Amino acid sequence: MTAYDPVADLVFAPGAWTAVAGPRSWLLVETSPDDPAVARCWRLIRDAASSDEVLNSLVMTRAAYAFVHRDGDVARAVVRGAAEVALHIADGSLVTIASDADRRVPGGLQGFRLSAREQTGSAEASLPLAVGVVQASALGTPMPMPKPKPKTETTSVGFYTQIIAELPWTKRLLGEPGIDEGAARVAAPDPPVYEPEDGDAEKTRRRTWSPRSANGSVTVPAVHCPKEHPNPAEAESCRVCGSPIPDRRVSTVPRPPLGELVLSTDPEPLRLERDVVLGRGLGDTELTAGRRPDIIRVSDPEVSREHVEIRLDGWQVFVVDLGSSNGTYVALPAREPELLPPHTPTVIDPGTVVYLSEAVSFELRAVR
Repeated sequence: MTAYDPVADLVFAPGAWTAVAGPRSWLLVETSPDDPAVARCWRLIRDAASSDEVLNSLVMTRAAYAFVHRDGDVARAVVRGAAEVALHIADGSLVTIASDADRRVPGGLQGFRLSAREQTGSAEASLPLAVGVVQASALGTPMPMPKPKPKTETTSVGFYTQIIAELPWTKRLLGEPGIDEGAARVAAPDPPVYEPEDGDAEKTRRRTWSPRSANGSVTVPAVHCPKEHPNPAEAESCRVCGSPIPDRRVSTVPRPPLGELVLSTDPEPLRLERDVVLGRGLGDTELTAGRRPDIIRVSDPEVSREHVEIRLDGWQVFVVDLGSSNGTYVALPAREPELLPPHTPTVIDPGTVVYLSEAVSFELRAVR
């Protein structure tokens, strides 16, 4: 079988960043084409250098960038700063990386998109580019929309199987003209009623948490700001106070909370210190390599028994649809909601809203 060649379909959208395209590496960097770093990267990418060689040439730059390198059936994606990478894999899955990360994704690259998250310009990449350097806000190949998983748990018509454009709540989410922007978030029902395990099964909301393990059981490499807040080793400004981080010494520390989950059904936030599973019929369960996740139980009939998982890996937060019947929609910051491919971990940042149904959603917020 002949490997797919993205060069044949490569397109870009004009913008203020710089795109560098070669035979097996592609870069979008927040700088001008006359930056010496661009010339170094162009020579390496043009000559099909390794991904490490290209990344080493970017070490001295403080610019944000998105980078994809194909090595056989494995795609390496690296993101730093306000950039994003989406990968289309041969099995039809879509992997999105929207925060500082370095990931290797097996399975055969079938397409990709590099984009600047906070730059104005053309929303759609449509101008052709084979190899070379050009100013751009996005670079990649045409990307397919993920297909919802067929229903398996019930024969009744589910929430997400309807035509999305006809649903009133999605019209609000997608900003249909004439809809009050104040109604964009689904209004939360009354606060949940907390009951013991043997309580009334007819209660509309019930939430339990499994006991926490010591936070120090997971450690991460970190640099510290002048106020001693720990941050990812590649961070240049503090995730808590925003201060620059001039001291680049890396140490190993217990992982701090990576954010808070705020449910539409409950104003009390849950600090992210370990994995979390949300669903309608969850009990005391283990879903992640023997580790006990926190449990958030909801009784909305449109939510599956094991619907979605929040998974912590190093400094990153992933959301994973667990094969739910009616699907999970994810709205990254300043983006419209998109259907989450089942069983595909997707990185989320603070400000992301995840929708399990019309009534149940949650937002990831930063810890300050």
